Amino acid sequence: MLKDTFLKIISEAEQYIGMKYVWGGSNPHTGFDCSGFTQWTFKKGGISLPRTAQKQYQQCTKIRTEYAKEGDLVFFTNTRKSKRVITHVGIYVGNNLMFDANRNGIGFTDVTTVYWKSRFVSFGRV
Repeated sequence: MLKDTFLKIISEAEQYIGMKYVWGGSNPHTGFDCSGFTQWTFKKGGISLPRTAQKQYQQCTKIRTEYAKEGDLVFFTNTRKSKRVITHVGIYVGNNLMFDANRNGIGFTDVTTVYWKSRFVSFGRV
C-alpha cells in the first residue's frame, strides 16, 4: 500500500476514536462494527472492501507476521459466537498495534495481548 493511501485511511479512522462499537454499523451515522469500520476507512483511501470480516479475509493475500506492514489488515477468530471462521478485523499500524472497532470502542489495540494473540489468524494485504 502506498504511504499516501495509508495516511488517508488512518486520517479517516482517527476521526472516530472513542466512538462506541455498534454491531452491524457501517458508517459514522449508525456507528461501526469492525468490518464496517475497515470498509468505510479503506473506501476513503480509494480501496473497495467487502462488507464482512470473513469476505475481507477471503479477498486478501495472506501475509506472514514478519512481513506485515502499515495498512495491512489483521484477522482474528472466536471473538464472538459465529459459524464464520473470521470474526474480527483491524487495520495494522505497526509496532504490534491495530486500529479497530471492538467492544471497547474505536481506537488503537495491542495485538500482542493474550486475548488477541490467542485468536490471531493472519495478516492480509489488499
